[in-house]
This record gives sequence, structure tokens and C-alpha cells, in this order.
Amino acid sequence: MPRVKDAKASKPNKDAGIVVTSQQSRFHTESIDAPTLKDIDIKDLTISVGGLELLDHANLRFQEGKHYVFHGRNGTGKSTVLRALAERRVPGVPSNLRLLLLGQTRVSSDVVEQDHSAKDTQTVLEYVTRSDVKRERALRKLAQLSKAIEDNADAEQTSIIVRKLQLEHAEDEMKEADLTAARRSGARGARARQVLIEKEDNVAQAKDRLSTAITAEEMEVDQRAGMGMLETLRQSLEAMDSGSTEARARSVLLGLGFGEKQIESPATQLSGGWQSRCDLACALIQQTDILMLDEPTNFLDLPAIIWLQRYITTKLIGKTVVVVTHDRDFADAVAEELVLLRLKPAKTIETFKGNLADEAADRKTKHLEDSIASNLKAAKRTGDDKKLKQAAARKKKLEERSGLEVGLKGGRFKLNRDLGGFHLTNRAEIEIPGFDPPVGLSLPSQLSDLRTPGSLVSFEKVSFTYPKSGVYTLKDVDLIIHPSDRIGLAG
Repeated sequence: MPRVKDAKASKPNKDAGIVVTSQQSRFHTESIDAPTLKDIDIKDLTISVGGLELLDHANLRFQEGKHYVFHGRNGTGKSTVLRALAERRVPGVPSNLRLLLLGQTRVSSDVVEQDHSAKDTQTVLEYVTRSDVKRERALRKLAQLSKAIEDNADAEQTSIIVRKLQLEHAEDEMKEADLTAARRSGARGARARQVLIEKEDNVAQAKDRLSTAITAEEMEVDQRAGMGMLETLRQSLEAMDSGSTEARARSVLLGLGFGEKQIESPATQLSGGWQSRCDLACALIQQTDILMLDEPTNFLDLPAIIWLQRYITTKLIGKTVVVVTHDRDFADAVAEELVLLRLKPAKTIETFKGNLADEAADRKTKHLEDSIASNLKAAKRTGDDKKLKQAAARKKKLEERSGLEVGLKGGRFKLNRDLGGFHLTNRAEIEIPGFDPPVGLSLPSQLSDLRTPGSLVSFEKVSFTYPKSGVYTLKDVDLIIHPSDRIGLAG
């Protein structure tokens, strides 16, 4: 029986001197168009730039809803890895994922559009609000269809607009199919190229339909198609909560330090630092699956950094966030897991559950454990009692003092000074706080009768006027409300 080859390295993706390869199999998640898949799981990822290897057969995994800090020394390639992900150069990234990277120079994404030519006439708020490509396209199409259909425009003109939008949709599908075919090889690559040929045929047919004469029957068909497109666009805008985009943009801009006058001022008047804050606001309001922020605290003052920290930890719950930062306090506050880019012993990626402070304490403990094991091995080999005692002392220290070693006043913990009196342990015992008892609500199984079977509200000859007004708003009003009445006010 012939052996089936389950996995192979995808062909290199070369662009601007960057070569990206990864291991994929016929069972890989990318080959299955799962709309609910929000994870990234790349095996044997290799990235090189200009012949310099940044990663060598590394495993990269981002789980949905977790906040990561991508950590490594300067120049190790953190920004390059994120840029390769955002520009979809890495084979194995699901095509349905919406990725956004806020780099140190500009926003890189397929969901953010920066029309710098329109900045001359846009305010800061308008620039941020209109940065969402998907929303702006949907609004533009909705406006065109609404004007043509709902305003009873010429039937032929309506058909032309519908066919133009159909051509635009076919071209978008062809671009996506072209990108998929370029990243796949083998049998899956052959299927992807076949799909690309079908999409190219669809584009050609849409162009032919746009250039040919339109009959009365075709106008009726296009009218129905336009109504369906109109309803789909409305549902799409409702799903992305388009109506609240401006309010969210204003809230983010205020949090980043913009004033009310500055928000309404032209975007072209912003300096470099404020333009970076504006780009950060564009990134934060997007409806994305994975948000990657490369040095987001640059050009931010302390209040803005604190606001951004709280925004990530409270408002972005459920969204995957990857942060590159050298601000240790900020990293410790936002990190749930660390993605560590290591150069030695291999150029690979490690994952640690916790923040930088936890990783430093864990590394210190591992170093002490390795030192103890090395001393024990050397002592047993040479019979050195001194090293045995040293290893025993370090082992005792590891058992008793690993963890928090800071006293109440911030100095190093000392047993006689910080833990006086008689104790059963060398450390303060853990105090487990008592929890409040659950709230009990006693609801009667049967409601008692009302005290009176009469009316709930009753008044006669009631008049009302506002202060300093000589005219009665209500005059000689009679009203009686009985139980179970249904009353409507009209006026």
C-alpha cells in the first residue's frame, strides 16, 4: 500500500525580499473555509529577509480572545513577523480572518483604508470614522442602490448600477481567489487555480452584461436583484453596528487625549505625534478578529497610556490582541500570555502563560533549579561535601523563598524582622477572604389581592400651568385609571 504524504512545506512566498514558508497538510484548517475559525496555528514557520533568517521552523499560535505580548530583543524581527501576518504572506492563515496591524509607521490591513487625498476636507473625527473600508463600501453601495430603487429612478439606470455593483463584487472575489491560488500548491493548489479560473469567467461575464443592451425582462430581473442587494447591505451594516461608529470614534479620540476642538479641526493640521494617535484610534474602532499593535505607547503621555491599558483589558475582551512594546508596566498589565522570540539555541518562538514579571520569576526559579542540579551532579562525581552542602542550602532556599521576596516596606524580606513571633512556616500564611453569602429572594407563590377593588388613579377638574406662564397647559382634566386598563395618549 503506498504511503500517503500528509504534510509538506508550502512554497515560499517572496515579496520585497521576504521569504515565508510553513508546513501545511491536506487536513490544514486553511483548506476548510470555516467562518467561525478565529485561531492562527502555524507549524514550522520560517521567515527570512534578504538572506537573513529571522525564524527557523518555529510554531506560532494565537488563540481566539487572548491578549498576547510579543517579546524579544530589538532587531530580532518582531515587526517583520507581524507585518507578514497582516499582509497575508504567511501560508496557513485562515482567509476569513480580519487582521489589522498598527505598525510604527502606518496601518497595514485589509480592513482599514487611509485616503490621504481626502484629509484636506476631513475633520479628525471624519477621518477616523471613515477609515473602515468594509463599512464605507457598504454605505456607498447602499446610497447608490437606495437612490436608484427607492427614488423611482429610470429602470435602465437602475440596471446599470446593479450590474456595476455585481462586477465590483465579482472582481473582489477574483482577487481573493488569486491570493489563495498563489499561496497553495499541489492538489489544493490545482483546485484553487480552478476556482480562480471560474472567478475570472464570472468577471468576464459581468463585464459583458454591463456593455450589452438591456431588455425589459432583464430590467425586471435586475430590479429584484437590486432589492436583494439592498437588504443584504442593510443587514451587514446592522451587524457591524455602523450607527455607533462615530460615537465610538469620538470616545476613543477623547481617551487618547484629543480635545473637542481638536476633534472637529482638519486632520491635516495634526503633527506627527497626534497623527500617530489618530492612526491608533483608527485601529481601535475597527471590527477585526486579530488586532496587532506595534509599539502603541509611542507618542502617548501617561494618561493616554493608562486609558489604552484599560481599554484593551476591558473593552477588547473576546478579541485577540497582539502587542509589541518595551513598556514593561504596560506589557504586564495587558498580557495574558507571552510570545517570546528566541535567538538561542534556535531562532524559534516560545509561549508562556503569564506576563513578563511572571516569566522573569519563572526563569529565576529555573536557573536556581539548574544550578542545584549541576552542583549535585558535580558533587556526586567528585565527592565534594562542600558542593553538596551548597546544593542543599540552595534547595532549601528554593523551597522556602521562591516567589515574593519583598517585605512590607519594599525591601528584601528578612525572617526575624518581617515575621516576628511564633509561626509554623517561614512565610506568612495565605489569608483566604470570606465570601458574602448568596442573596436570597423569597417570592410569594400567589399574589395577595389588592386592598381596594376601585380605581388606581382618579382625579377631576385638574389644571396645570408652567411657572411664569399665564396660559394653562391642561385645564379641568378628568382621569380615571382602573386595573388592567390599556390607555394610549394622543396629541
